[in-house]
Amino acid sequence: MRLLDRWPKGREGFVLALAAGVIAALLGAAAAVYTWGESGGDDESSATPTAESTATRSGDALIPVVSRAGGFSVTAPEALVGDKLAKGVKLSTQSGDIVITVGATGRKGLAAGHATTLEAIRATFPKMRVEKPVAAELGSLEGRRSIGVVRRARGDDVVFSVTTGVLQRRTWSVVMFASRDISPERIEKFYQPVLDGFQPIRAGATPQD
Repeated sequence: MRLLDRWPKGREGFVLALAAGVIAALLGAAAAVYTWGESGGDDESSATPTAESTATRSGDALIPVVSRAGGFSVTAPEALVGDKLAKGVKLSTQSGDIVITVGATGRKGLAAGHATTLEAIRATFPKMRVEKPVAAELGSLEGRRSIGVVRRARGDDVVFSVTTGVLQRRTWSVVMFASRDISPERIEKFYQPVLDGFQPIRAGATPQD
């Protein structure tokens, strides 16, 4: 099931300002901010984007983003801004209306890994409404997804999505926070490629192995 099949309807005009450290307990604090032109989206290599992607700034060009510490790679629109985390990456739009965090959540198995991520969100936002998890895919991995709404201390709401995937009890979660009035087209453009392009990697292997 794709994300937009269950995305909440309604436009309430709220603008996202992401609370810092929502899932810091899972992924660690941001270590550095980088741009794709400097790093190629890889947290260890010095690879650079292709000439085609370098010339394209519309957000449609997709490039690989590798986190060897997190044990995964994803594809991400080049227009996103990247932050390196201890066990993953954070990707955000220039305007900040979409923030996506991808990271390893340990060897917990699917149900426990997904629940741990939701608990980390609830610890930061006690006023959280979340729908019952449904079966989903993270790249080619078996997974589950929850969507919901959190209310910040100042009273405005932010929507979120958590998709967790599993491979031999290793789990990863992709967490997205977005403004309440986000359009389906914008989600499709910036968030769906990250979900579709997720791929686990082994230590010492390239993302294609």
